[in-house]
Amino acid sequence: MLDPQIENVTILVDDRERPSGVAEELEKLSGVLVRIEHLAVGDYNIDGTVLIERKSAKDFAQSLMDGRLFCQAKQMADSPLRTAYILEGSTAEWLGLGVSRESIQGALVTLMLIFDIPVFRSSGPTESARLIFYIGSQLARLRDPSTSLTGRRKRSEKRAGSFACYKACRE
Repeated sequence: MLDPQIENVTILVDDRERPSGVAEELEKLSGVLVRIEHLAVGDYNIDGTVLIERKSAKDFAQSLMDGRLFCQAKQMADSPLRTAYILEGSTAEWLGLGVSRESIQGALVTLMLIFDIPVFRSSGPTESARLIFYIGSQLARLRDPSTSLTGRRKRSEKRAGSFACYKACRE
């Protein structure tokens, strides 16, 4: 539940995400203000602090095969906001993709270790909405996206050494 000392969480939802059902689930939660807009990058913007890209298992596999995944990841990584992916789907959905386990694991390693973007798993729209809400409520007090709680290097410093093969994904 939302900490009573933290104000409501505002979540901008990309208009193309409406059919996913996540926005509808977010609207059911107390402490959440949902606004539908066209977002240039990402699917959910939480309080102007966190940017989330949600992918179904099928979309993740398709974007991996057609090359969109890492171009989108670069756009996310270049954002001044904190970023994360939510990968949605059941185990059965992930097993039936026609993409090797090694390819999926390689993509996850690239997202998390090269682009420095955390990846969360979700079983469906209800769980995705709750996860987005939890992220927003826990980070609501961190209005400055460069704030570090761990003392680790800022993300922009880490990205300075990104691999050359991903430079082709410029806007």
